[in-house]
Amino acid sequence: MPAKKLTLYLGVAAGFTGFSILGLVLSIRGKRCSELHTFGSMIRQHFEYFIFSLIGRRMRRKLEKDSKNFAEIQEETLLKILKNNADTEYGVKYKFRDIDDKMKYIAIHPLTRYSHYEPYVGKQGNDDSDVLNSISERTFECAYSILYGCIKDYEN
Repeated sequence: MPAKKLTLYLGVAAGFTGFSILGLVLSIRGKRCSELHTFGSMIRQHFEYFIFSLIGRRMRRKLEKDSKNFAEIQEETLLKILKNNADTEYGVKYKFRDIDDKMKYIAIHPLTRYSHYEPYVGKQGNDDSDVLNSISERTFECAYSILYGCIKDYEN
């Protein structure tokens, strides 16, 4: 009996797949295309469009959900950053480990400008790890070079 059910399920799946492929082929044939498109490139383009539209819809739903409670999302993000960087020199100095809500952060951490962070940025870039944040030196330098145009050569 299980073999008959399996055969039935495979037959139904093959039928749906066949109709889906036939629908796809007919849909693509009905579209305008340039002389440079082959049928294979049209199928590939159709699948790429389909996948990107699925990803786009998912990301849009997430953005809309997050936009409804953006204050909570921002606070969660802040607390996650503080937690990840609690053991850095900067995190220890400003007691990131003791901060568990945004009001404590506002009370403990001063309002700053770039000049406040500049000595830490210099240390972080001089092979001192875990000064300002817990990311690797190479990641930090890549991000820094993108922002400020300073490019360091790597041997490996």
